[in-house]
Amino acid sequence: MVIRIIVEGGAYPNNPHSATDLTLDGSEVLREELKKFFTAVLGIADISIIVSYQAGYKNAAKVFISRPEENYLYTDLDDVPERRADWFTHLEEDGIIIPDERKPDVFFWIQEMEAWFLKQPQSIERWAIDRNIKIKKPIAEDPLISGKDIEHLQHKPSFVMKVIFQRDLENTRKGKNGKIQKLEYGKLRHAPRIIPYLIPQDLMAKDAELRAFVSRVREQV
Repeated sequence: MVIRIIVEGGAYPNNPHSATDLTLDGSEVLREELKKFFTAVLGIADISIIVSYQAGYKNAAKVFISRPEENYLYTDLDDVPERRADWFTHLEEDGIIIPDERKPDVFFWIQEMEAWFLKQPQSIERWAIDRNIKIKKPIAEDPLISGKDIEHLQHKPSFVMKVIFQRDLENTRKGKNGKIQKLEYGKLRHAPRIIPYLIPQDLMAKDAELRAFVSRVREQV
């Protein structure tokens, strides 16, 4: 059986203003790593998972609607979980209507994909260690996330990742110019490469939306 998942992310390959070799490479790595992650978290034998990325949530929603064979959509909510329904309302205001019978197959990163990493900060540290990046202090103790509900952070998870990279991590590698390069978080540069360091079952215990996705897929297969 084939499971198809459309995800929001990546770069527009035909847009010279948004697509560079770096972003296109990051998009492909993101697709592959999400495929591996969803395969691991679902833990279902005899299924093949196809992940396709679409830049921008509106574009992803349009593709999801136009392709009945695409089973699921996974996208950033860009809001708190209590306003989940507003995501569909905003789409409808733009003339993009997801049929009611397909809404149960739409799932969200709340508020963004980076929330996965912040819910499991050790994944960032494991990635950093393998790249000889110095951990100046435990990421879990950073005041932006310590004791906080990640789905209700004051700042977007991608912003928090940028701050964590700046104050909790320190690059030790020298660039071609012989100088230590500043460590700056970039979604397509870093997120695809941190995903392999997530522990799927542990993350599912902390992420209700991911549990709902797994439950929905298992129910249908």
